[in-house]
Order: sequence, then C-alpha cells, then structure tokens
Amino acid sequence: MVEQRFAVVAKASTTGDLAAAFCARMTALTAVRFVPRVVESYEAIFDDLVHGRCELAWAPPFVALEAEDRAGVALLAVVKRPFAVGYHSALFTRADSMLRSIADLAGATVAWGSPWSASAYVVPRWHLRAKGIDLRRAFGQDLSFARHDAIGRAVWDRVADVGACHVGVDPVSGLLASAPWQAVTGALGAMRVLLLVGPIPADVIAATRFVAPELRRRIVSALLAMKQSDPGLGALFDATSFEPVPEGHLALLRRLARGATRPGLSAASVV
Repeated sequence: MVEQRFAVVAKASTTGDLAAAFCARMTALTAVRFVPRVVESYEAIFDDLVHGRCELAWAPPFVALEAEDRAGVALLAVVKRPFAVGYHSALFTRADSMLRSIADLAGATVAWGSPWSASAYVVPRWHLRAKGIDLRRAFGQDLSFARHDAIGRAVWDRVADVGACHVGVDPVSGLLASAPWQAVTGALGAMRVLLLVGPIPADVIAATRFVAPELRRRIVSALLAMKQSDPGLGALFDATSFEPVPEGHLALLRRLARGATRPGLSAASVV
C-alpha cells in the first residue's frame, strides 16, 4: 500500500493521537496508507512541503501561498470552521485595559504569533502599516508565541497589553463567535477587540507535486465526504467539514504580498 505522510503542527499534547485517528480514517476511505507527521512550527510545514518530507499537510494560508509558489503544491480542500470558510484577525486587550483603539498602542507590549501566521502576525501588521503606523517604533516590546491560546493567556496574565490572533465572526450578526482566549480560565467575556480585519482565507489541505493527479482526486473525494463526527475533524481541525477550494482562494493574500519581500520567511520581511 502506498504511504502518504500527512504533516500537522503540534498544537496540544493530544495532536499526535488526533492526527493518527484522522490518518486511520483517511486510510479507510482511500485504501491508501496515511501516517501522521507532527512538527513544531508553520515553518517546518513549509520545509516539509518544499523538500518532500511529507506528501500532504494541513497548512495555514501564507504557508500554502509560499509552498504553492516555491514548490508547486496543490490545494486540495479548505477547512470549514463552524461559521465560514475563513476567519478574521483581531488585535485584542483586556476589557479593563486603558487601551481603547489602535491609536493608543504606542509603548504597548504586543503578543504576536508566528511570522508565518496570517491572522496573528502578517495581516494585522499589514493593516497597521497601511494606517501609517511605523512598526519598528510603534510598540514598547514585541513578544512571540507559537500558539494562539498562549497569546490569549499572555494578555489575560498581563504579560502583554495586546495580542493578535484568529477569531470567528458570525456572518449574520457580525458578532464574535469564537476566539482562542475563550479557553483561558476567567477570560471569557473579559477581552475587548481593538481591531478586526478580514475575512482571511481559510487553512487548506495541500499536496506536493509528488502526489499523482489520480491519487489527489481520491484524497479530495475522501476529504469532502468526511463528516464532523469523523475522527479528528472537529478535535484536530476545529472544523465542521472540508470544502472545495474556491476560485482565487489565496488571491487576497497574494495581492497583499505583491511587491514585498515574501511574508513569513523572516520577521524582518513583514516589519
């Protein structure tokens, strides 16, 4: 049986088990052996896709954009979250903070995500630059965290004044529907959003050029057939389903990156 390595970023102690369960389900649906490959960062996902250390990966949008341009990876499906195929970026602070808008950010300590993260780094910084804010001088201190829940914890514990992360927005009401800080004890209902940008294209399942077209079609069929009750879909991806890739799915991010050093390759590239 052909083996397909499926790469995911470790987000919790349970990631390995959840990825194994998801791979077992994909094996059953495709008659192709899937094995999990758990890595520590978005950069590692990019390297795996480019250098052939995996055949498939769960990739955030900027990783997918880079890998598509650098190594010809194919986008097989998008991850549909409870409210939409996509999400928003938020800059947020504690509800009891003196900060009321982005005009108050001078001297603030800001908790960012990985430079590969669209919602927790690239998009909010791009928006602030577009507002005329010089990111090299704007803040008192920049902190970096690998996980969005850790960013929420840093703001809640007053380690940082402001954090950047992904959030879900109800498309009907426009109200905040989900946010990583909601899992932090005491923080539910106790944060305030200073800036909301989006929607941002959703995460994708990506395949390297070494996955044959016929096999890609089988994998896509299996992904689209999966239901929320299938192992790993809800718990691993925080998703309700996989959906077909919309036409021009990464076009917005491609326009954002046009004319600049590629986002995500280094912190300096998006300063």
